[in-house]
Amino acid sequence: MEALSESFIFYKADRFDIVGKQLLKTNSKWFIVDFGLSGYILPWQRYVLGFSIVNIVYFELLRHGYQVNIGKLGNTEVDFVARNQNAYTYFQVTADMTGDETFAREMRPLESIQLQRY
Repeated sequence: MEALSESFIFYKADRFDIVGKQLLKTNSKWFIVDFGLSGYILPWQRYVLGFSIVNIVYFELLRHGYQVNIGKLGNTEVDFVARNQNAYTYFQVTADMTGDETFAREMRPLESIQLQRY
């Protein structure tokens, strides 16, 4: 994976502890630059729209000058912690939020962040 990262085919996003404001050494995620390659790796039958959207958001945040990490808050995950000039912005990304279970899962970490701020 390191060779693919050095060749700019994959980008690595480290996990970030939101409470401790520090990078964690485990459970990083990798994002692929070329969807054509992901189509080759993942057969069309297994294509997941959510994966593509998350991948696009990651690269858009990078393109806009953010340092991007995957957030960890207790047992929950924040899709992206984007830092720009020591200001943190938290992003949750999903393809469909119409289901009650999905809505609750996606909002749970963000509600915890809001509670900690006040």
